[in-house]
Amino acid sequence: MSATGSVLAELVPASRSLYLVFGGIAAGIGMPPFEFYRSSAILGESRVFFRDLSQAWYHNGLDGVSTDVPGTAAYLAALVAQCRPERLYFVGNSMGGFAAFLFAHLGGRGHVIMFSPQTFISRLKRLLHADRRWRRQVSAAYRATRSKTRCFDLSQLERYSPQVSARRVSITTLGQRAMLRACARSRRASSDTSTRADTCGL
Repeated sequence: MSATGSVLAELVPASRSLYLVFGGIAAGIGMPPFEFYRSSAILGESRVFFRDLSQAWYHNGLDGVSTDVPGTAAYLAALVAQCRPERLYFVGNSMGGFAAFLFAHLGGRGHVIMFSPQTFISRLKRLLHADRRWRRQVSAAYRATRSKTRCFDLSQLERYSPQVSARRVSITTLGQRAMLRACARSRRASSDTSTRADTCGL
């Protein structure tokens, strides 16, 4: 096991699958946890857990690793190249679901499984949908990322990657336990990018 402030890696020798697990919004005061750490142990494969200490929808990068979305995408690409998995999964809850979708599509491969994700935090869409959740965190994210490349609306991912529109996306509602069972069942899935999500924010 190896860890930095934002990354906890548990790599299994000869693992054929790699699970990249992104944590969501911190509940209350204190450091956000590495979500699904214990419950995902049933998978028996390599897992790397991420948490956004700045709570900026992963736009400020990973502490000690990157400082923005492109830097995190490059780090993840290097990690995947190092592990060389046959099957790659991006898993996330809430804000982590947003990150899982974002980085899987930027990387161009993998299977995305999201649990209660946000799909936008842009000012316009929040206004149009009367979305008043997480006002403090969203406002802080706006302020902290003014000078960075931003993607606050996942429907606009073609700005990052022109190939996004050609990728297959499926939408399903999953609870936490069902999500982990789905991960385990789908180990033989193809490497085409697909997404499991609920309808929150779509």
